[in-house]
Amino acid sequence: MPHGRSPAADAADLYRLVRQASLTPAERRVADVVLADYPQSALLSAQEVAAKARVSASSVSRFTAKVGYETFGELRDHLREHLRARLESPGGRLRMGAARTPTASDALAEAVEIDIDNLRRTLELVNGEVFDQLVLRLSRPEGRVYVAASKKARILAEYLAIPLNQIRRSVVTLRMDDALPDRLLDMTARDVLLALEPRRATRMLVRLIDQFKQAGATVGVITDESMPAVLARVDYPIPVPIRSASAFDSYTAYMSIINAILAALIARAPARAKSRIDRLEQLNLAFSTWYEAEDD
Repeated sequence: MPHGRSPAADAADLYRLVRQASLTPAERRVADVVLADYPQSALLSAQEVAAKARVSASSVSRFTAKVGYETFGELRDHLREHLRARLESPGGRLRMGAARTPTASDALAEAVEIDIDNLRRTLELVNGEVFDQLVLRLSRPEGRVYVAASKKARILAEYLAIPLNQIRRSVVTLRMDDALPDRLLDMTARDVLLALEPRRATRMLVRLIDQFKQAGATVGVITDESMPAVLARVDYPIPVPIRSASAFDSYTAYMSIINAILAALIARAPARAKSRIDRLEQLNLAFSTWYEAEDD
């Protein structure tokens, strides 16, 4: 049974505990293997983790104790159980809920209650210092800010990129398709990648993150709390909960984080934001963008 400090409730909690723990260099290498190789690491034995981390078996044992477990086997079993639940497809979740026949008003109440809980949990999950540093980096005018998301989160990328472009220059939205390499030709170490990814990260997004890291650029990611393999790769990890009343993930916490980023950026440079928003309004007037009653 877990002992000492409270054990990880799931993979995201393990990630948070590792960030807070006082680990030796050898124990830190164990943490890197467990987190960076998740979910594959949930299949490894303690001896295999030690070999991959190039440390002794006792280092694995000490790491395990510091995150609240008596043995690595207990930690591994806990991660496996959580992984099975999190990787269930929408179709699988739909089948599990097929026996339930709530009314529409019941579904509304449950969805709202779950999203309220998601927002509360967001405050627990997000490291305030990491969030502050991300906002500070985004507030610097030099370089570009690339916003990227795979198909499932494309709507979130637009929700962030459109207003972000209105308050700072050089915002680029990346589409995850076969033209992606063309859009990265001008990438430099001065740039920032801010990725949004739901659970079950795509290979293309992971490769995109790696490309930005290799270029010396800064990377932040807002992603499902159960994706420590992605969170461990980046400079500014923002984990969020996605629990939902339906077969599909909730994006409420993502949108709340985006709203907070935009509010914090405007607060840091209100004159610059106002100047760009005023200029945009002038352009909209010049193009007669908005419908007026006299148009009829």
